[in-house]
Amino acid sequence: MRIFPLLLIGAPLAEIVTFGLVVQSIGFWKAFLLVLLTSAAGLLIVRQQGFGLVSKISGMARDGRIPATGLSADLMTLVAGLLLLIPGFLTDILGLLLLIPFVRAALARMTGVRSRVYTGPGETYTETYDFRGDARTGRTVDLDEGEFRRDGQPREDGETQGRLPRD
Repeated sequence: MRIFPLLLIGAPLAEIVTFGLVVQSIGFWKAFLLVLLTSAAGLLIVRQQGFGLVSKISGMARDGRIPATGLSADLMTLVAGLLLLIPGFLTDILGLLLLIPFVRAALARMTGVRSRVYTGPGETYTETYDFRGDARTGRTVDLDEGEFRRDGQPREDGETQGRLPRD
């Protein structure tokens, strides 16, 4: 079953029903004002995050780092702003949840996104990568370029096996 058509039809219907319930609870003008305020907050977040993201990506590219790394929290905040910008209470709730740091961290853990903070002379940055580690052990071994070499022997699955150099 395709979920996208259901979301395309179901999400606006759910927003309309939710808006009706909120109107019954607090009144039309208060509900309307609340939608306008959250949309304005979303617009501010999108503007700030959009410009910040563009400058961060250009700075990373200028420094020779891969622009896709270290951006997951910024992208999630941008998505939160977009959700707040969309009129409706359900999208506002999702957007507000994404603004909470531990919710973003939990979402990153659930999706397998990993982050590492590096501190260098005069700068601190976070690298983010999507790698779940070894499926059998759940461990990831990080090696520098000089710490790994391939010995050219194929494994049972056809991949070339790597070895750590001996000291």
